[in-house]
Amino acid sequence: MILAGSIPVGAMVQLTTADTDDILAGTKAALDRASAEFAVGSRPEAALIFSCAVRKVVLGSRTQVAAELARSVYGSSIPLAGLYCYGEIGPVRGGSTSRFLTETFVTLLLGT
Repeated sequence: MILAGSIPVGAMVQLTTADTDDILAGTKAALDRASAEFAVGSRPEAALIFSCAVRKVVLGSRTQVAAELARSVYGSSIPLAGLYCYGEIGPVRGGSTSRFLTETFVTLLLGT
């Protein structure tokens, strides 16, 4: 098992698995959700995309598909910019605390 950091002795961990198709389906869902939740009456003028660096390792040669999905959802007229992140921390839906997350994909749409 390859870890991005250390785990203290006695710590409780949760392991997850997903195949590349599941990860890319999640990418598409995130892109669609960002569009659907953009302010009514406004239109996106740019998109910032933040992808966990672990996704690059897991997706391997399919890494570029995420960018292709973004282009297919947002079209060619919206500028896209993004970067790989490491150490995403955030809440889990339904939970009251934040956790260290991996394989995340976040889209931020900007516009008027």
